[in-house]
Amino acid sequence: MKIIFIIVYRIPHKTAQYRDIFYEKVLKEINLIDRGKKKANFHVLRESRMPALLTENGFIDSNQNAEKLSDPEWREAVARGHVDGLVKAFNSKKNAESHNHRVIVDGVQVGAYKKDQNVLDAENRYLDKDASEIVVKKV
Repeated sequence: MKIIFIIVYRIPHKTAQYRDIFYEKVLKEINLIDRGKKKANFHVLRESRMPALLTENGFIDSNQNAEKLSDPEWREAVARGHVDGLVKAFNSKKNAESHNHRVIVDGVQVGAYKKDQNVLDAENRYLDKDASEIVVKKV
């Protein structure tokens, strides 16, 4: 699969810091060819009044790449890299006491809940709709 790269318009200090952090964290999580850090004159970046960046995390340019992009575990790894980047960029700390549960019905996430009762309610709703598979993941 081709690519990971992060695009920015301007490179003020904060944007460069965020870009480097995201780049490191996303690249660590996913196995893509490293195409480097880019600069581009995109409206969404140029007109922002705050640090802004875009990430490219693969292309649908072959059947193999399309399969990778359709794999929920691979997409989860991409998301994890972005979350880790946000946590590091903003010096956040993960609350060890707090966790969510994702409810996935027939391969599609239908909700994410902190309260156990909400998880049970979601399960019951989809059991009534004859779901083939309901998966609850603790995240």
